[in-house]
This record gives sequence, structure tokens and C-alpha cells, in this order.
Amino acid sequence: MLKLYFRDQRCAPVRLMDSRYAIGRDPGNDIVVDEEEVSPLHAELWVETERRVFITDIGSTRGTLVNDQLIHTRTLLKAGDIIRVGRVELELVQPVESVSVLPPPQVPAAEQVAGQRDCPLAGAARRGRGWWRAGLLALPASLLLIAGMAVWLD
Repeated sequence: MLKLYFRDQRCAPVRLMDSRYAIGRDPGNDIVVDEEEVSPLHAELWVETERRVFITDIGSTRGTLVNDQLIHTRTLLKAGDIIRVGRVELELVQPVESVSVLPPPQVPAAEQVAGQRDCPLAGAARRGRGWWRAGLLALPASLLLIAGMAVWLD
């Protein structure tokens, strides 16, 4: 599974499991980069498959760079590419599956990286819960509609 790593290790890696990620300073984004140089909505990341990931700059003030090249259009990414928004660098990583028989050693979370924290994924978390809420609200409304239609047709 693809992951997006903050190269300065300010945040834990982001597993790319959704199809779209908004990146920017605004707390409503999927990936929040709280830096003054980052626009409120800076860029969008689109995950079509593990081999087809795109990034688009969304009219940010300072631009989005991929491997130190300013991008102007939707740009295909590959594992190892470095995305820069403001002064923050993110690396797209495709973890290699281990073929060893022994499991890798477990490092307690507190020892992983001093100062590393889970960054807010506000938009992604809200989007996931929103579908459940919408479904739960739509179910009673649908049942009332069906009951009303049955009464009306009698």
C-alpha cells in the first residue's frame, strides 16, 4: 500500500487508501500542512491504482514541486518522488513486501521518532463518517416514502 511520508518526520506516514486527498493549510483538508507558505487548499492527490497516482496544484500561491520541478498540470507520480508544498517535503513510498520468515522487530510507538505526531486528517475522517450518517438518515426517509406510496396506491 502506498504511503506518503513527511520527510521532516513532523507527522506519521499517511496510508493512501482513498481515491482523493486535498492537501493544504486549512484544517478541513485531508492532509493538513500547517505552514504559512502553504495555501489553504494547495494541491490534490488522486490515487487511481498503486501505480497511477497524480498530483495537481490547485492555484496555490507558491506552487507545488515534484522532484524540484514546478508543476503546472496534473502530474503522474511514482514511488520515490518528492512533493514539496511550501517548505514541506512529502515522499511517495511503495513499501516492499518482506520475504523473511521472522516478523520485523516491533518498535514501541513512543520510540519511533521523537516529536512525531499523527497529523490531522480532518477531511478524510469526516468523509468516512459522513457516508454512514447519510445512509442512516436516508433509510428512514426511504421507508416513509415507500409506506406513503403504498397508502396512496390503495
